[in-house]
Amino acid sequence: MRSICIADEDVRRLEALEKQLRNHYRVIPFHFGADLTSYLSGGEEPDLILLGYTLADQSGVELLRRLRQQEHTREIPVIMLIDGRVPSVEVECMEAGAEDILQEPLNFRIAFSRIDRVLENHALRQELQEAMKDPLTGINNRSYAEKQITACLSECRTGAYLMIDLDNFKHVNDAFGHTAGDEALKLVANILLQAVKNDGIVCRMGGDEFAIFFYWMSDRSQLARAAVDILNEYNLAAVKNDSMTGTSLSIGIAIAGKDGNSYEELYNAADKALYFSKRNGKNSYYFYSRGVNLNQEDDHEAVVDIHQLERLIQDRKNFAGSYQVDYKEFQRIYNFIERCVERTHQKAQLMLVSLKGNHPDGDSQELLEQEIQNLEDAIVHSLRRNDVSTRYSNRQILVVLIDIDEDNTNIVRKRICENYAALQKCDCYYAAFEQMPIEAIAQG
Repeated sequence: MRSICIADEDVRRLEALEKQLRNHYRVIPFHFGADLTSYLSGGEEPDLILLGYTLADQSGVELLRRLRQQEHTREIPVIMLIDGRVPSVEVECMEAGAEDILQEPLNFRIAFSRIDRVLENHALRQELQEAMKDPLTGINNRSYAEKQITACLSECRTGAYLMIDLDNFKHVNDAFGHTAGDEALKLVANILLQAVKNDGIVCRMGGDEFAIFFYWMSDRSQLARAAVDILNEYNLAAVKNDSMTGTSLSIGIAIAGKDGNSYEELYNAADKALYFSKRNGKNSYYFYSRGVNLNQEDDHEAVVDIHQLERLIQDRKNFAGSYQVDYKEFQRIYNFIERCVERTHQKAQLMLVSLKGNHPDGDSQELLEQEIQNLEDAIVHSLRRNDVSTRYSNRQILVVLIDIDEDNTNIVRKRICENYAALQKCDCYYAAFEQMPIEAIAQG
């Protein structure tokens, strides 16, 4: 049952309204505005408030203005109760934030009609607002943010688009569960909201990816400070939370007018800058550059020596097991190895590891993803640092084994199977292997 608070200095009207409404709504009556304020401060949120123009202890209009200024009461619909038809009073109430007016003498059929209409309109607004929000974090969703940013660009064509990714988020879900993962996403959303305040739009793009659009900010030094503040705030929070150890944020920045004039152009530019940030150590920000940009300051006249360049391009991350890359990189590395094999006759093997078998009740996508991840982890930790692996599909992993002949791959297979058996959650799946020497491809 919907709840309605009634506050009025007119005891007769208060009692009459309570009597008429209590068969349809849960009614909470108040004679004093202070009592209504205390009730709302306790976390209660009625569906509607019927508020007298004057209360026993204060002005109802002033109380309405205060309700509209407080976050937890701002959206509660209010119908003002006034005596007689005084246009100036009606205007005053509507400007203070009233949804509608009820006048003495009360016509209860009209009162019911207006109450129902206000409640229906409020419910509709809530549905529309929910459609604009990401249900987990409460910030804007991608669709709504795109419309808002597009409208802003069409008016002023200034601002900056920041794409933010939560690095190593999968580790949080895998090691600590999805509840911990949800809390990490909410933390990122809150940090971004604090960074933007009322100067922009914050949205969750989906998964562990977020975006910000600053309305007027286009100065690189200001944007750099904003990005650094976001990174520092997250890192401070992550240090205090065991489940977020090893996570960080990566940020890609595109400036309206300079890097694009439409939402799509800014999105693509920021996405490329984000990719560069993630590929160069994460926990950092980069501005989009149309050219090859190894220098964060985007100075096309900059000159570096060989030692500086080496520090910029080298992957300094320590890793155990095979070198794990995406499929496009794997293709490039494979082509390079193929050339080396042709020239040096070094032994190398191409291995395809497939996840075979089915879940008893049919494939569960979540379980399948967990098992292919377990298999991938087993492969990475079974191989050497000079081997290369990539996820080819949701059931297959490609591997290049360097400096190994066909006979010795049996040892590799056994090691992978043993490591996978230690990790797998469902014995309905198993690893199947296919292989061929790379030298045969090169010579064929």
